[in-house]
Amino acid sequence: MNGRRDGPLMRSGGSSHSFRKSRIAAAIAVGVAIGCVFAFLFPDGLFSVAGPRRLVTADSKGGSSSSSCESSERMNMLKSEYVAASQKNAELKKEVRELMEKLKLAERGNDQAQKQVLALGKQQKAGPFGTVKGSRTNPTVVPDESVNPRLAKILDKVAVNRELIVALANSNVKEMLEVWFTNIKRVGILNYLVVALDEDTAKFCESNSVPVYKRDPDEGIDSIGRKGGNHAVSGLKFRILREFLQLGYSVLLSDVDIVYLQNPFDHLYRDSDVESMTDGHDNRTAYGYDHVFDEPGMGWARYAHTMRIWVYNSGFFYIRPTIPSIELLDRVAARLSRENAWDQAVFNEELFFPSHNGYDGLHAARRTMDFYLFMNSKVLFKTVRKDASLSKIKPVIVHVNYHPDKLPRMKAVVEYYVNGKEDALKPFPDGSGWRRLCAEQGSVESPDQDPPNPERDGPVPAQERAPPAAAEVTAPVTENNAQTTKKLRIFIIFYSMYGHVELLARRIKKGVDSIDGLEGVLYRVPETLTSEVLEQMRVPQKDDEVPVISAEKLVEADGLLFGFPTRYGCMAAQMKAFFDSTGGLWREQRLAGVPAGFFVSTGTQGGGQETTAWTAITQLAHHGMLYVPIGYTFGAGMFKMDSIRGGSPYGAGVFSGDGTREPSTTELALAEHQGKYMASIVKRFAIPC
Repeated sequence: MNGRRDGPLMRSGGSSHSFRKSRIAAAIAVGVAIGCVFAFLFPDGLFSVAGPRRLVTADSKGGSSSSSCESSERMNMLKSEYVAASQKNAELKKEVRELMEKLKLAERGNDQAQKQVLALGKQQKAGPFGTVKGSRTNPTVVPDESVNPRLAKILDKVAVNRELIVALANSNVKEMLEVWFTNIKRVGILNYLVVALDEDTAKFCESNSVPVYKRDPDEGIDSIGRKGGNHAVSGLKFRILREFLQLGYSVLLSDVDIVYLQNPFDHLYRDSDVESMTDGHDNRTAYGYDHVFDEPGMGWARYAHTMRIWVYNSGFFYIRPTIPSIELLDRVAARLSRENAWDQAVFNEELFFPSHNGYDGLHAARRTMDFYLFMNSKVLFKTVRKDASLSKIKPVIVHVNYHPDKLPRMKAVVEYYVNGKEDALKPFPDGSGWRRLCAEQGSVESPDQDPPNPERDGPVPAQERAPPAAAEVTAPVTENNAQTTKKLRIFIIFYSMYGHVELLARRIKKGVDSIDGLEGVLYRVPETLTSEVLEQMRVPQKDDEVPVISAEKLVEADGLLFGFPTRYGCMAAQMKAFFDSTGGLWREQRLAGVPAGFFVSTGTQGGGQETTAWTAITQLAHHGMLYVPIGYTFGAGMFKMDSIRGGSPYGAGVFSGDGTREPSTTELALAEHQGKYMASIVKRFAIPC
């Protein structure tokens, strides 16, 4: 009974005890879980107490024991995972920052045009149809006189309404420069300035009361300024003009092959960043037209429409002191410093190319000048002078940009428009073709042919080329009512250290001069050695009678003969340096079709009488010049074996030996023969078609 009575109580007591044990177990489990969480979150302790925390628990029997929540190995593993997670988190944050930056840049680009508008003025509503016109004018920069205080003072005196004409010049263009400023003075223009690139030009301007600015020394610019030809100097203007714009002045940049007939400032619009004359010769080429490209293979879509416009002339443009204008100058100057490029091509590419993938176009406003007022020489000689109505128009300027015989044409323009001589322009052809190579059936040159572009069309065939300086060949000159004919000129260009090559050159000139209508002109190439080195080598002084030639001068010749000593079977370094300076002429193929030859000097019989000339032919080939060897036209003198004689079928030559040997009678006779032979070839090519 007792057992039965006690049974329920015993069961009840056991149940209560079991419940208490389960609560303790649950508390322990919760405690362990909380401990693990804290161990994971605070591995170094909640209060940064060194050493792992331990949790003390009691078992169901009241016993207590101390056990680790996490083993040291587990703690180390958790720490490693925490460090890895932290590093991954840092990388993700960096990627997020980069993505945010890209997003900001994208938003900035999408909103750039709107921000520019807001910067210039408040937003406006669009007006009725046909009445809306956008702003064409960018604000000018704030003048910064700290850029060049000396130039700032000069401009303050010279400029009118903060604008002026600026021309760059060196002594190579002195004659054209004189025509340039003489007509500026005649028109009454006061705000003009010559940037002199050498001391001779500065003195020349000062002696003629011409405002002049001689820059502070800068070897990078000065070396080109002193020796560079027309295109080399033209490339400098983009670097130099920047200072004018930074000082807050608008500049009408002018080449010196321009005749001023009116004040150009009276005919400018001033509504654009750049306002330039065009190389176009009618409405379509000057202002643009829809050019249809036909590709029959495309069938229905065979006709593709393209927009064409002739380039702006980088030798005459008005540029305002705005941010886009300065960016244009920077872009062009930067490209010209690292590329062998024509400055006008780069100028137009940067001005016209639109933005596209990988390229941000220039956001500059531009205007094309009236091509009848700001006239290029193609418009004048091909169209205007032949039209009774157009010939009555007096242009603002005439730019002799299409013709290499610049000086005589500039003078003719003055005679025609200033002095009223109606026939002053008649002696000149439309193009440069005073001297043409003719096919048997007649001239191959089209009267409507555009100026050759070697980059677009490839090298210009010799028979299609009108050689430079042709107007000086047979252009009639009226003096005392008598017509005379100018002589064809063969430039005899040489480098001679000890005088042997020079003796040949003078004898060649004698041969050229003996042919009726021909004239030989002697020139030296620039010396590359210092005076100290030349003195140690005991090189005699050069005769000042023979001038030093520049590369640009070559275009004035009707024939060319180059003389030089050998250096291991090749031309001397001085002559090679001169050829290296003709890159601008090569790019435009301005020497293509010009007859040319060589004469040499060697120290020994096996020193390269033939090889020196043979290795030089590559220079002529790249320019498209016509190599004229003498062959065996000297006759019996080429076959004699009774004496030492220089020369070969490639051209005249001399043996210099140790430097004391003089040219022999036969060597000098061969040189004179080469002059006569070259003169006869040039004269034959000069027969008009």
